[in-house]
Amino acid sequence: MSKQTINIGASPNDGTGTPLRTSFDYTNQNFTELYTALGGGVGLPGATTQVIFNDGGTNLAGDAGLVYNKTTDALTVAGLVTAGSATITGAATVGTTLGVTGAATVQGLTVGKGAGTVATNSAFGVNALSLNTTASNGAAFGYQALKNNTANLNAAFGSNAGLTNTTGAENVFVGANAGQLNLSGGNNTVVGASAGYTNSVGVNNTIIGAGTAYNATNSSNTVIGASAASNLTTGASNVVIGVSAGNSSGVINLTTQSNRVVVGDQNVTNAYILVAWTVTSDSRDKSDVQSAPYGLQFVNELIPITYKWDKRDKYENSTPDGTHKESKTQLGFLAQDVIALEKKHGGVAGDLLIADDETEESLKITETKFIPILVKAIQELTARVQALEAR
Repeated sequence: MSKQTINIGASPNDGTGTPLRTSFDYTNQNFTELYTALGGGVGLPGATTQVIFNDGGTNLAGDAGLVYNKTTDALTVAGLVTAGSATITGAATVGTTLGVTGAATVQGLTVGKGAGTVATNSAFGVNALSLNTTASNGAAFGYQALKNNTANLNAAFGSNAGLTNTTGAENVFVGANAGQLNLSGGNNTVVGASAGYTNSVGVNNTIIGAGTAYNATNSSNTVIGASAASNLTTGASNVVIGVSAGNSSGVINLTTQSNRVVVGDQNVTNAYILVAWTVTSDSRDKSDVQSAPYGLQFVNELIPITYKWDKRDKYENSTPDGTHKESKTQLGFLAQDVIALEKKHGGVAGDLLIADDETEESLKITETKFIPILVKAIQELTARVQALEAR
């Protein structure tokens, strides 16, 4: 029914207006149509269910119309199109597809493509990719993740992950504050809260574990294990595996060293492998080849011992008193004895053949290096026996 209009005339009592009875009839017809459109009174003040707006799809959102449920305080729209902004202060449920052509803010979190409109970027979180305008294939999830990014192929997941990264490309940062200070370092994979935090220019690093390689700034380090190599700074091309590995003065405390392999921390009791290590020994890769300087006399002066570990790092004052002495009896040598013996036989500090005196606080020996010396000792002893037998 079309709207019924009451003619009120040109002036009072001029006889040109709609008769009184007809006017009230028009009024009833108009209210009846409105009443019906509102759902027959259901959901009007005092009612308990819903109000339905439906004009057959001419102006409102399709035939399903617009439904407000008073009981649940929910508004159902079959299809919503807005050219400007739309604000929803409560929960919103979308049955099929929600299309947003610009950035969307959900509970204060921005969902979009970052500062630019590059189709291959995805950003979710306050300031995520917020300065990225032209770089592509970026994915940032979390508060300020990749906020300053301008390079391609970076992914960050976690609050402040990759926060300061600008020109570093092909990085993956996962975890709160992971790779936070990275600037131009590329091809890094960093997983764990605050892992690789300080690195800014280092490339080709693989860092996995909470707090792992926190202070590292160089390249090509592979560090796996919570807090592993946490004191490493400028060292490069290290391989460190195990929780807190590379942090102990009892094994090695990595800081500026490079090209080291560290497995486990000071608490390791046994290392297992099915076969012996196969070590390269190609003559084409060796120069200055000479006969080993140590032989039978050196072997005779060695002092084999048995002992039990009572490690200094178990004590607050680094002075063992037997409280943390281990029960297992070990067999071997004292590094100090081997160092003294090597120097007696011409060894030079810093270039010893068996002992490792690089770090005064953690002296070591390489036991396999006794093998050539034992071979030479046997050869010298054989020569003596043969000389005696020839008499």
